[in-house]
Amino acid sequence: MVDPSELSGTTSGRATRRERAARQIGRLYFAFAVVLVPWVVYLAVSLPRRAVSLHYRSTWVGFDIGLIIVLAWIGVCAWRRDPRIVLSAAAGGTLLCADAWFDVTTSAPGSAHVQAIVSALLLELPCAALCFLLARRSLAVLAARAADRHLSEP
Repeated sequence: MVDPSELSGTTSGRATRRERAARQIGRLYFAFAVVLVPWVVYLAVSLPRRAVSLHYRSTWVGFDIGLIIVLAWIGVCAWRRDPRIVLSAAAGGTLLCADAWFDVTTSAPGSAHVQAIVSALLLELPCAALCFLLARRSLAVLAARAADRHLSEP
């Protein structure tokens, strides 16, 4: 069995300043999530079911340009074996999931909707999964390196 004090990094059972700060930040983000619940309910009942956007094209082009930049940055990080690949790949996977979601939910009925679903299932979501896998494996490598350095220190 694992002693909880070993997980927190303390041996005396007292939280360090960093641990207290981490808990405060955790509480803050949980509060953000709780506050968003009524906002989402409000949006669900108040937003129109259909809307026309004057900036529809620029929204999607801008989003896709951002996605291109993030995916290219992941390639640069991989090429250079840059540890920032962890965050970049996680961001890329998240953007690809968002892209799939909005493509499917904003597509016109009929063939455009079918095309959005096929694109999500065959391209965006598998690429997102690869990004998340890359982020996870890269993080594991970084953690192993940090552990090795910690063990080799006198």
